[in-house]
Amino acid sequence: MIDGRLIAFAGLALVLVLTPGANIMLVIRSSLGGGPRAGIAAALGIALGHFVHASASALGLSLLLRTSDAAFTVMKILGAAYLAYLGVRSLLAARHGRARTFDAVEGEEAEVRSEAPTPRRSRRFLLDGFLCNVLNPKVALFYLALLPQFVDPGEPVLAKSLLLAGVHACISVSWQSVLSLSLGRMRPWLARPVVYRSLEALTGCLLVGFGIRLALATR
Repeated sequence: MIDGRLIAFAGLALVLVLTPGANIMLVIRSSLGGGPRAGIAAALGIALGHFVHASASALGLSLLLRTSDAAFTVMKILGAAYLAYLGVRSLLAARHGRARTFDAVEGEEAEVRSEAPTPRRSRRFLLDGFLCNVLNPKVALFYLALLPQFVDPGEPVLAKSLLLAGVHACISVSWQSVLSLSLGRMRPWLARPVVYRSLEALTGCLLVGFGIRLALATR
């Protein structure tokens, strides 16, 4: 039998995933700097964060963010600082044009170089996505308010919360992977120095902006 509440949650999760925000900007930034695999690694890191928030909500740990001003403030400052750090990295990359993916051959742009990230770089992109999500107290509070509405009385709270997080994670990874792969197909255009620098600067400014908004956020 189809669980209507699970379908309703999936629809809500889809809306959340499609809404532009820091996670989408991070996937775009990662795809620009390291190619589709880097973007997918960031998406997987973001998805892992969903399970952390779901577990914290089910175990009552997220209540601390609701009841303690100090805990909420510390977490939002950490999250804002990390977003600002990612944004500054993008701005520096835009300034120096570090991630060009074309070689000049006889005066013309040649094919894109192999840009499969090394395991170490992939872990870095995955960690970026994970920390971007986990350090956001607004996501923790959102899960705390949302997930209990989809858990029926008598159901194991932790197991159902992780199931809901899994649905959210599958939807987010699917969409963000499509986005990353689409950007990969556009690399011949995106890798042009002026385009690359402009997009890096834009994503950097947006990430810094998201960090400032998070720093000013209230519960």
